[in-house]
Amino acid sequence: MSERPSSERIRVDLKRLPRWLQYVIAVSVTAVVVALAWHVGKDRPVPHWIQAYLVPALGWIGLILLVTGVLARLLEKRKR
Repeated sequence: MSERPSSERIRVDLKRLPRWLQYVIAVSVTAVVVALAWHVGKDRPVPHWIQAYLVPALGWIGLILLVTGVLARLLEKRKR
């Protein structure tokens, strides 16, 4: 049985994974980062610029991406 040298790394091309698994990995990583940030900063007040500008901007961007994705999916189904 041949063994690999310990310095050799296993490379995984995430783009070759199924689309649903890519989304699951992306959402999981995002959830972990957000949970860690919340845990570390939960006793500190939120800066004004985040509350006033970043949160609404991210809300609008998320809404636009959601609508765009739904419309693209509907148009793709209509072409078939």
